[in-house]
Amino acid sequence: MTITLDFRELEKIIGLKYFEERASAIKSKTVEAVEKAGGLVRSIRRSIYYAKIEALVPPQVYGYVVRELEELEEKIIKRYRPYRHLVVLYYTDKPFTPMIAVYKLLSSEGGYRILSRVCWKLLETGIYAERIGRRAVGVAFSAEVEPEKELLVKLREKDLVFEYYETISLDYSEKRWRDYVKRLFDRVLKKEYLSKGFRVSGRKVFAEPALYGKISVSRGVEFQSFVMEDGYIALTLSPRHELTATTTLAEEDLESYEGLKVKRLVDGKTGIIVKTRDEKASTPLKELDGKTLLEAYSSLGLSPSPDEPVLEVAIRGAVSLELPSGLKRIIDLREAVKEGLPKEVFRSLHVRPEEYRSYVEEFLKPVNPIEVAGELYHFIEHPLTL
Repeated sequence: MTITLDFRELEKIIGLKYFEERASAIKSKTVEAVEKAGGLVRSIRRSIYYAKIEALVPPQVYGYVVRELEELEEKIIKRYRPYRHLVVLYYTDKPFTPMIAVYKLLSSEGGYRILSRVCWKLLETGIYAERIGRRAVGVAFSAEVEPEKELLVKLREKDLVFEYYETISLDYSEKRWRDYVKRLFDRVLKKEYLSKGFRVSGRKVFAEPALYGKISVSRGVEFQSFVMEDGYIALTLSPRHELTATTTLAEEDLESYEGLKVKRLVDGKTGIIVKTRDEKASTPLKELDGKTLLEAYSSLGLSPSPDEPVLEVAIRGAVSLELPSGLKRIIDLREAVKEGLPKEVFRSLHVRPEEYRSYVEEFLKPVNPIEVAGELYHFIEHPLTL
């Protein structure tokens, strides 16, 4: 049997950048396929255009060799061929056109973080609010509803009072109002996912993890919303996954913590350890007004050791003080395979274009339709192939 690898055709499939490396690997795989099925490779000749593999193949195994080679060719084409990326785009079935009651903060406190917490508090009570600038919030409501003259929000033992200022309609030609609606819809989506038992980290949403030995595998999506100038909301979802150790850093035998990407147990937020401090869990810290991380962790239901080192973890642009017993290591795919992740699980985490729609709809269905300010909005599919 003579097997010819046509380098000109192969280049079209695997590209020029890694051609030599990949072509050599494919040649080796071809030899393995022949000998696996019972053939014997006698010689390999190569020119700049092709490689010819001469093999001795007994009649009784000829069919097996052909089948092995066909399967290998199919794998090569599936792995390296150029393909179209399928983007599934969803639009609301109607524009978002509520009235917006603007409330201004009376006290000196303010800023994006405080107003964001205020909006979460209000959303828990059924009020759909989003920040406007650094000292005001806008509450979305239907035209039949009369806005309250004042909003009172209790935040960290302090009462924040917002006074009614004016009622406006949304002008989608202005970017600031499109950004306002985007923040509002993102916040409501996160709340809905949380209420359905999903874990939310930023715009990433994860289902209940599956355990494989010492590795926890979470499937999920990352959502992105877009507000159009006609008031319709567009939504896309992209497949995501997260692999973490099943044990905390305190339970692992690690030489160093710095540089590790980690997930915080109490809220699932992720970050990177930037420093190991000299202080221990039982050391009073000025950042905690003289309290210890041992006390803080105990109040959250965790049981750290007094001797655990204090770690500085960069989480979403801020540095948080943590302990190893409150963090789990995030693992990359290559490391996971080395640690025993089954190959079929590894393959399932790579969502192919033909599986894309069914995958993302699995995560869209629990929050579709979504209620905002008393109105239901259905996300309708508008698939585009790029």
